[in-house]
Amino acid sequence: MSATGRALQPRGVVQRRAAWPTLEVIAHLLILFCLVMFRTELSTTDLTTACQISSCIIGFACFTVVRNAPARVWSPSAAYLIMVALFHAGLIVPRAIGFEPTGEVRVPLDLWFFRDSTVVAIWLTNLAFVAYALGTRLAAVRPARHRHATQDDPDLAAVITLVGFVMFVGTLIGWFALVLGTGGTKLMFGSYLGFLDATARLPMPQIYFFTDLGAVLLASSPWSRWHRIAVAAYLMWTLIALPLGLRGEVMFPVLAALSVASYRRVLIKPMRALVLAVALLSAIAVVRNIRLVGLSKVDSAELSLNPLNGLAEMGASLRPVSEVVFWHETGDPFDDGGTYWAPVDRFLYYVIPGWTRLPVDQDFRVMSTLVMARSGPIGFSVVAEAYRNFAAAGVFFVLGFLGFLLGRVSSWPGGQIYQCVAGMTLSALLTHVRNPFVPVPGYFVISFTLVAMIVLAARMRREGRLRRSGSR
Repeated sequence: MSATGRALQPRGVVQRRAAWPTLEVIAHLLILFCLVMFRTELSTTDLTTACQISSCIIGFACFTVVRNAPARVWSPSAAYLIMVALFHAGLIVPRAIGFEPTGEVRVPLDLWFFRDSTVVAIWLTNLAFVAYALGTRLAAVRPARHRHATQDDPDLAAVITLVGFVMFVGTLIGWFALVLGTGGTKLMFGSYLGFLDATARLPMPQIYFFTDLGAVLLASSPWSRWHRIAVAAYLMWTLIALPLGLRGEVMFPVLAALSVASYRRVLIKPMRALVLAVALLSAIAVVRNIRLVGLSKVDSAELSLNPLNGLAEMGASLRPVSEVVFWHETGDPFDDGGTYWAPVDRFLYYVIPGWTRLPVDQDFRVMSTLVMARSGPIGFSVVAEAYRNFAAAGVFFVLGFLGFLLGRVSSWPGGQIYQCVAGMTLSALLTHVRNPFVPVPGYFVISFTLVAMIVLAARMRREGRLRRSGSR
């Protein structure tokens, strides 16, 4: 082949590949146009048709985000969207293919799933996915930095490993101590609702978040015996936590760790990840029935291994979206950013003399308070909170911003500090997938303060080591 031919061929390949993202953006814009122009028709169609349309839109959004992400499914941008899809479309997809959840998965659906507000909630979910996909493409307008694993700073790696190990294993030990101290082994092997009631006033969300941070730090440091101990401790905790019903709490540390590890190399190939995902959904289908009665009474539970039941069980985060739509249809005003301002407002109480605030159990800007008062312990949703504040426009801009943010994070280089910040950003945002926004700003402050302290400690360790070597 001539030099001219060799020179022209790569450019042709690049041009053909570059055409696909452009076509995908055009397709998403056309979907957005249809969602806006035919909003009334799409919001009043029957539930099955709405689920079928939504499954196509959500599937296409996930496909394009994963395809364009640097590490495919494990990039922060793709990992976050997949979690949003599992928790918001878990009921939509089975319904679209004619599958009816069975057993205890089916019982709570009669309370909300067949209301007219659910079809509107599905429309909002479609809007969220299109906005997120467009946000990730906007993040790619600027050329991405070259992602590669840089050589580790030994002092920084040592500090990260130590802090990550202490934080990860320490929080797992703390979890066991709190649970055993509150209700003993009976609580640990009891029902999920009983566990939630008994631990309602305990700092369990903080425990889970610090576990996520520990996993991020360990994943960004070289493998060592401390990592093996941490993995063993996590597996022991999982054997208790997963049957108890703590699905997100078990999955999020692993997802964050794999996402951070992808900056160096992909640990699990996509096809293997798909097989593991099906196995996990089957396990969740079993867990859904076990957690109603607890491990101590597992023989009385009706068990199912159908992964579609597991998928449907995870999809309950669509309910908060449906609930919020229903509230506004019956006269509730929008909060106009009130729930996003609430954590800042409540923090100012501690730093500004004379600043007043309501007790948390009376502050209905805190969505966990409002939801508990109106619907019970159903969690919440990033889509529902965006709609609660700014209606459909809020869903588009909030999810679009998250797509842009995580799209930029996914293109960062592979240095250890970049890995830590990327993993911590993902961990903080994952807590908002199925929970209120209130703790998220605090989590960011904690995360970035921790990174700064780690960098400072590594610098002090390096300077001390150099002084010792110079004095010899």
